[in-house]
Amino acid sequence: MWASYLYHYLVGGFFFLLGLYLCHKNKWVQLNSSEDKLIYYGLVIGFSSFALIHGIWTASL
Repeated sequence: MWASYLYHYLVGGFFFLLGLYLCHKNKWVQLNSSEDKLIYYGLVIGFSSFALIHGIWTASL
C-alpha cells in the first residue's frame, strides 16, 4: 500500500519539481509578480497538502 504512495509522490514529485525548476530557470514565471507568485506557491502548497491528505488516508486503511 505504501509502495504505490511512495512511487506516486517520489516519481510524480520529481517531475513536478522539474517543471517548477524549468519554469523558474527559463523565466516563464516571475516571482516578483504577485500573480505569478500566487500561482507558483499555490501549486507547491496544493501538491504538498494533497500528498499529506493522501498519506493520512493511506495510513488509516
